[in-house]
Amino acid sequence: MENKIQIPHKFLCRQYQEPAWEALLEQKKRIVCCWHRGAGKDLFALNFLIYAALQKPAVYLHCFPKFNQGKRAIWQSVHDTGKGESIGYLDHFPKELIKHKNSSDMCLELINGSFYYVMGIDGKNADVARGLNPSFVILSEYAYMDPQSWYTIEPRVSLNNGTALFLSTPNGQNHFYNLYNYAKNTDDKNYFASLLTIDETSVFNESFIEEKRKAGIPEDFIQQEYYCSFTRGAEGSYYGKQVQQARDEGRITTLSIKDDLPVNSAWDIGVGDSTSIWIFQTLPSGQIHFLDYYENHGVGLAHYLEDKKQVYLGSSLCSFRHEKSRVRIWRR
Repeated sequence: MENKIQIPHKFLCRQYQEPAWEALLEQKKRIVCCWHRGAGKDLFALNFLIYAALQKPAVYLHCFPKFNQGKRAIWQSVHDTGKGESIGYLDHFPKELIKHKNSSDMCLELINGSFYYVMGIDGKNADVARGLNPSFVILSEYAYMDPQSWYTIEPRVSLNNGTALFLSTPNGQNHFYNLYNYAKNTDDKNYFASLLTIDETSVFNESFIEEKRKAGIPEDFIQQEYYCSFTRGAEGSYYGKQVQQARDEGRITTLSIKDDLPVNSAWDIGVGDSTSIWIFQTLPSGQIHFLDYYENHGVGLAHYLEDKKQVYLGSSLCSFRHEKSRVRIWRR
């Protein structure tokens, strides 16, 4: 009797992963998954990649910010299937379907002509990836990846009518945050967005987070990695913790301009870097209401001090003159 190979091989899609799997089956081209640590992002993506690679001969890339990350996470990694079996990530490729394995280049050639590469996509490697002419790309830890890497290979993927999966936990409100929000809100049917915290997946039991806290894991890290917060624990975010605290305490809200009080502005002046302007009012009680914010760069002071300059600041249009009684300037 002829042996049949089941695909996915030794992998069962978790219930919370099924909508993303269905989106891929529906041939959506840009899949953005902001899933908590431990949600099985790479294992999920790898197994769909294997399914796709057996359907259509092409070049399939599994990209990480650094080469060593891919080597540790995929090429050398072992995981528990949940059925008491420990297997390597590459073992999800049935051996019968592998024609050649090149560990130096972290490449598998399949018997149908498909190629699977694990690679770091920092620096010049993005050009290497583009030269491979990929049709299917997994961008793992995308929030920690130089977005220029994707910009470099995107034209080739698009020309091939290809698919890209963007996988990550948050790292502040950076390019991954922008992409997730675009995918979530766009009318473009080629996009799919998913955000999953441990509350949605129930991967960990109730005591898991408490044990993390007791062990001294910072709350910012917990919120970022397990609750997918884009405002906590961000690398390079100087005031992320304070902003989140203000949000938690209800201090970020809608305010109206008091017509009987001056509207003041505080400036951090720059030319090579950004000029930042806060618009605020000081109430008789001493309370300060920050009404809006404006930022620009690459222009001189005249741009900001032009008489009767109209500046659109978020939801309000503030008109101000460069009079000492109205505009107060603080220099660093």
